[in-house]
Amino acid sequence: MNTTPLPGCWRHIGIEGDRSCPELLRVVHCRNCPVFSDEAARLFERPPPPGYTEQWTETLGDTSAGPGLEGEESAVVFRIGDEWLGLPTKAAAFVASEVVVRQLAGRSNRIFAGLCLFLGELALAVSLRGLLGLGPSQGIGVQWLAMGTPSERWVFDIDELAGVYRFSAGERSNAPTEGHSTATTYLTAVVKVPGRTFGLLDPRALDEAFLGSLARAP
Repeated sequence: MNTTPLPGCWRHIGIEGDRSCPELLRVVHCRNCPVFSDEAARLFERPPPPGYTEQWTETLGDTSAGPGLEGEESAVVFRIGDEWLGLPTKAAAFVASEVVVRQLAGRSNRIFAGLCLFLGELALAVSLRGLLGLGPSQGIGVQWLAMGTPSERWVFDIDELAGVYRFSAGERSNAPTEGHSTATTYLTAVVKVPGRTFGLLDPRALDEAFLGSLARAP
């Protein structure tokens, strides 16, 4: 069999495409194909793209919220377990209702779940609930949220999506530093808006934690 990787072939002739690939008769799903695995290996082994650190610094340092009142910020708010959390809208990428995660032997652990196809793109699946110690998924109505850049996208499951909330500086307070859950380690603030209170997550801290999980033993 010729296993020379065809860039994104799963999106064209595989499960995400017209399913004309003859290998599907044998492997059933693209995630079982060595071409997909080879692409995954390159994803892990490649060096960070040029300007990666600078891009994150510039993106996350810009706290503007786009159109709206001067000084407003905005966040995508969601629930994991009993915790309501928010990501700055510039850090959140997409939401999907169904994602199949493929674990990698010797690589998957409590935080790094494996690889997945997210909206037709190969992405790294992680467990934010595992990182924050928020317990297992409730398994009903689970959705998936992506954060990061196209070159380094993290996908994790959430229990409920509330939507985008705008807030002013007066509606945010300092995050607690002790006597609370592990989640507080990754918060930059607690935001109280009408009808909702949520912890605002630090995308940079999450990115570092997720990267660290790639080298962690199962």
